[in-house]
Order: sequence, then C-alpha cells, then structure tokens
Amino acid sequence: MRPPRVLLALAAGAALFLTRPPAVATRAEGGGIQGSPAEYGPWNRDLLFSESVDGLRFSPAGTFEERGGVPSLARTADGRLYAVFQWFPLDRREAFDLIAFKVSLDRGRRWTRPTTLRLEGLPDGLFRSFDPTLVVLPDGRFRLYFSSERTTPQNPRGNRAIFSAVSTDGFRYQFEPGQRFGFEGAETYDCAVALFNGTWHLYGPVAAAEGWGYHATSDDGLNFILQPRVFIPGRRDWLGNVIASEAGLSFYGSGREGPWAGFSPDGFAWTVVSEMTGLGGDPAVWRTGPGRVLAVSTGPLRPDAVPGPPVFVKPKGKP
Repeated sequence: MRPPRVLLALAAGAALFLTRPPAVATRAEGGGIQGSPAEYGPWNRDLLFSESVDGLRFSPAGTFEERGGVPSLARTADGRLYAVFQWFPLDRREAFDLIAFKVSLDRGRRWTRPTTLRLEGLPDGLFRSFDPTLVVLPDGRFRLYFSSERTTPQNPRGNRAIFSAVSTDGFRYQFEPGQRFGFEGAETYDCAVALFNGTWHLYGPVAAAEGWGYHATSDDGLNFILQPRVFIPGRRDWLGNVIASEAGLSFYGSGREGPWAGFSPDGFAWTVVSEMTGLGGDPAVWRTGPGRVLAVSTGPLRPDAVPGPPVFVKPKGKP
C-alpha cells in the first residue's frame, strides 16, 4: 500500500523530465530494425502520450510529437499546461536539436503545434542548449534549466553543466549569468528542480553510478549549494522530474528496471514508492484533475529508424 502522503503528492500534480532512452531489442534478419540502440540518434524516437487514473499504471493515448525527447511539464497559475522538449524534425532543419514547447488550455487534451523557443544571451563559451526542465516561479515567470557544454579553445566540446534562462511569456528566454550547478572535472546534466517549503531542490544523475544522484539546494533557484548525494536502491537512475506537495517531494525516474516513483519528506532521504508501468523513457507526468494523470514519454525506435547521422528531407508540399 502506498503511504497516504504520497497520495497527497500525486494529487498536487507531477512533472518529470529526461531519462535514458529505453533499451530496444534487435530483430533477426529480414525482420526490420537491427543494431545496438546506441547507434541510433534521438531523432529516431517519438514522444508518446499516456493517461492514468492513479499516476502509476498508464495506458497509451497516442503520439504527442514525432521525433522528440527529454520532455518536461509545468502548469501556470491560470491553468495553462506547458510542455518543453528537445525537437528533432528532419523536415525542418532550422529547428533540429532545439528546445521546443507546446501549450494546452484544456488540461492536456489539445495542444498547440510545436514552436522553438528563443534563448537570448547564451555566452560564447557554451555550446548548445538541451535537456530542458521548466518551472513556474512564484511571481509567474518561467525559468528554464538546461544542460550545455562548456567550451575552451583547447576543447571545443567541453563537459556538461546546468544553466538557466528566465521568461515572462514562455517563448522568449534571457540567459541568466553564471552556472547553476556543475564541476570542473565531472559532467552534470539532465537536472530536475522543484520548490519545497521555500527551498529549491535540484537533482541530477551521477554518471555510471546507478542509484546515486546529485543533490543541491538554493534559496533563490540560482545559487545552489551541493548537498550529500541522494540514493535510491536498485538499478535506477536520477533521470526524471521532481514535484512538490505539502507532504514532501515526489520523484519520477527511470533506469534499467524501468520507470519508478520515489518519495521524500525533506528532499534528502528517499524511498521507492512503486514501479510505474505503461510508460516509455524520459516520462513527464502531471495530474490534471481528479482521476486523470497524463504523461509524455520517449517511445521505442521508430519503424523507419536509421543508424548514423540524421538524414534531412524536404518539407511536405515544398519543391
């Protein structure tokens, strides 16, 4: 039986973020996709839409967006639901590998078409913005936490760290100076962030260390202080999103054992609540009302998946 406080957390709403792409078994000769999943870029997967009554057992509800990954969900005070994700449209090369967003005005039943958001002021020393995590600030603005690669003349593709940008409309974001979280000699990426009892909590996976995650706290969401690492048992990773309720923090993650849900009353000590079923990788979850929980997650390899670099095509209807 789930602890009653976890029911409170689920009722308050849930959001999760990026996870490792799910493993895909190869098929025999003459049977379609072959080769290791590592050979296929993220543009070979779609974002799938799922629904649930209890927030743990999900049923498929269609395709949310073709060729996407790393979804995150957030809701504004007036009820608008925002989804951000990394987008890889092969027929829109100018939008390929950029962060896009969609908006729903009816609790996730209908969504706008994807639009790439504008990120202004990214310093020259950073390469790309990816792995988006979206939060709504207490004053109504949006803050986008994202991964980027730090570069130097000697290393044009530097190791990853976490940065942020702020927006008043959810479309145009201004880079916030400084680094939110990271190390000189180790990578940090795919963060999850939530505000609980006046403190911002940031989590991220520790590379090649199943069960262990980075944890940092902040009073303003900008200047984070490293805390002891968090731990969850099993072959699980801190790749997902964290959401807050009056009872504590709930984390929806993934790993080799599949998606999982965890709970903490203080953000430091965590216990596994339950395995989730019916979801793909990188699930983003949000409770939209009594008895309805929606999720966006990364699906399996597409039937037309091709290993190697992306192959761009002409947009439909254009010569």
